Amino acid sequence: MVASFAQGVEVARWLAAEFKKRGFSLPKDPGVKLIGCCAGVGGAGGAHRRGVGAHSRGEIADGVRPGRMRVRMPALHQRRENASGVKARRKRATAEGVDLRYVHRFVTDQRIFARPARQRVTGGGTLLIDVSGSMSLSPADIERMVVGAPAGTLVAIYSGSGDRGELRIVARGDYRAATSDLVGFGTNNVVDLPALQWLAKQPGPRVWLSDGHVTGVGDVTTRAITQRCREICAQGRIVRVATAAAAAEALDRRATVRQDPRAA
Repeated sequence: MVASFAQGVEVARWLAAEFKKRGFSLPKDPGVKLIGCCAGVGGAGGAHRRGVGAHSRGEIADGVRPGRMRVRMPALHQRRENASGVKARRKRATAEGVDLRYVHRFVTDQRIFARPARQRVTGGGTLLIDVSGSMSLSPADIERMVVGAPAGTLVAIYSGSGDRGELRIVARGDYRAATSDLVGFGTNNVVDLPALQWLAKQPGPRVWLSDGHVTGVGDVTTRAITQRCREICAQGRIVRVATAAAAAEALDRRATVRQDPRAA
């Protein structure tokens, strides 16, 4: 049987009290070092208060820190199926054709015929997908979201294991990663906090597809980590959604339609 982190802290406090009773001197800030996957607690100068990769906010107050996260972008060689962003066809005036429609333009530019004009959807934005085990997302599910996102959307997935995790950019601009790169780093969360800090710096709208369950090292969830993630979402105007359909709708709200210049 393995004691919980809270039980370990209680034992440490009891030992400290016993040492004092027997006249042993203790340092003012003894701290508790990292043991296995457990996060230490102690003074601000402890080594465990070092950052979480490039996205650190330091130690969380209740003793569990967020995992270390690396950002990786595999080769994006595959062209996204929806990269052209073709949404609809409208008519444009032209000087040649068979569909006589704009007779009134004969005295100006002689563009009296109509031809179909392609339009493109341009929106951008960023979609961050939690691919931990609780989300039950397969690579095929993720691939459908990559394909279904509006053209130009930056798409990333993240997950973790133990004390670290990875955020992987799987779609950018008109290109996407191979299906083999859509498998998560681990089955736990661990790096929700640094992943949301990354999302807050990306182009909006910012959409986070997750069940909202956030954890730190050892996949432990705490009130402090949960509260910090909520603050990041509020400050970064991040919208959390629970389904792929809701994610697509949130991204589409900012999508715009413009005429394809190649059809002018």
